[in-house]
Amino acid sequence: YDGTDRAGRGPTDPVRRAIQRRALSRFADRLAAFAPDIVVSTHFLTSEWFAWMRRRRAIDCPMVTVVTDLHPHAIWLHGPCEAVCVSSDSAAGIVRASAHADRAEVTGIPIDPEFARKLTRDDAALAIGDARDGIGGGPVDPERRRVLFSTGGCCVGPVRQMWDSLLELPRDIELVAICGHSARAKASVESLARERGAEDRVRVIGFTDRMHAWMAASDALVGKPGGLTSAECRARGLPMVIACAVPGQEDRNAHCMERWGCAIRCPSPSDAGAVVRSLMDDRQRLAAMSASALAHAQPHSARDVAAVVHRVSGIGHLPSSACTVTDTPRRVAPPRASRASARSSAPSPASG
Repeated sequence: YDGTDRAGRGPTDPVRRAIQRRALSRFADRLAAFAPDIVVSTHFLTSEWFAWMRRRRAIDCPMVTVVTDLHPHAIWLHGPCEAVCVSSDSAAGIVRASAHADRAEVTGIPIDPEFARKLTRDDAALAIGDARDGIGGGPVDPERRRVLFSTGGCCVGPVRQMWDSLLELPRDIELVAICGHSARAKASVESLARERGAEDRVRVIGFTDRMHAWMAASDALVGKPGGLTSAECRARGLPMVIACAVPGQEDRNAHCMERWGCAIRCPSPSDAGAVVRSLMDDRQRLAAMSASALAHAQPHSARDVAAVVHRVSGIGHLPSSACTVTDTPRRVAPPRASRASARSSAPSPASG
């Protein structure tokens, strides 16, 4: 990761680009036929690919790259590119030094605008509702101490180690496992909870669209320091306990979160329970970490990225209501244009 974090051509670049050309060739054809007004890339693969297409004049539209990690690794930075959205002034300095983008914009990592709405624990409990999915259910007690466990992209082995250690926590602490779309992780977590007789203090949930509420109703989150998860935790003022991290970008994210004082890193996944117990017993430290997280929060990041995209595209006028968080979410029709705009993350070969 560190060895390739530099501008210019690296020894592995020809191989990587050959693989990309083969994997994304049909996608390139479809993009050219779609004729977008602007491309918004949220993955480094597509940023490089779109820049290559523009240099070959296969498409003729501006591009905005949105970096979804705290550090803008060189693999994200490819020109021509009208703007790169990043999370900090230091990251913007790296982008400007690369000379691959016309502008660097400090917007933050875009997250659901719901995270910009302040929620008390009582409000969050009401927003969550009954929350019946896997193990556990019933109304959420806003007064109860609560730890979120986000399985993220961890493989089942580390998930079981972390979850097993968390089940050693005092029984007055409710554990909420958010497993997303991973049926394997959900089954593993549920099985271990049953083995340990912990059904009375555990909730196991698959995918949820109420993460903003779960975070507001919790005292800490255990998981991986992915770009979006760490941004959501900061927006909610939720201390993170980092139990495992992918070498490279997540290590950088973890380092930043620790330096800011809003995260603690576990020596190993099996130490998660002990680290959480120590943190939960120290209310002063927990409060200080929450304050540090809020001090580095960027809850309006999605609005700010949208503003950059509109400015670069020159498509119509962005209604102020499109970026306003209200008590009643509403849909705002996008401005009409002669061509469509494309929002892209990394496509799989099967997507064509």
